[in-house]
Amino acid sequence: LVTFGCGACARPVPVSNAVNHLDLDASACDKRFLVSSGAAIRLRLPSNPGSGYSWTVASTVPDSLRYVDDDHDAVSEAAIGAAGHQTIALQARSPGTAVIVATYKRPWDPDTAGQVCSITVVVE
Repeated sequence: LVTFGCGACARPVPVSNAVNHLDLDASACDKRFLVSSGAAIRLRLPSNPGSGYSWTVASTVPDSLRYVDDDHDAVSEAAIGAAGHQTIALQARSPGTAVIVATYKRPWDPDTAGQVCSITVVVE
């Protein structure tokens, strides 16, 4: 809280560290972030779809977030099957806390164990 004015008549003014836009990478996994309602959230993770693996977000995205899109960009446009990054785009909708779990696996193979990236998003 930040206070302004004279000591006895000062009123606390709430201060928020919520952001309007988050660009995250693999270093964001297992961390917590505070965002404003309406904020754009982009999670960019290393990926190689040519291997059959891709990042999959849990089928239920919490109500406080909206799934927007995901996209893959190759490191080199000339190399077919080249590794690159997959970007998962979300938007903060309403106040609440959401845990987003992305798993790197083969979508058609439920027994494939892969990497997991989990982020906690608190929407103000």
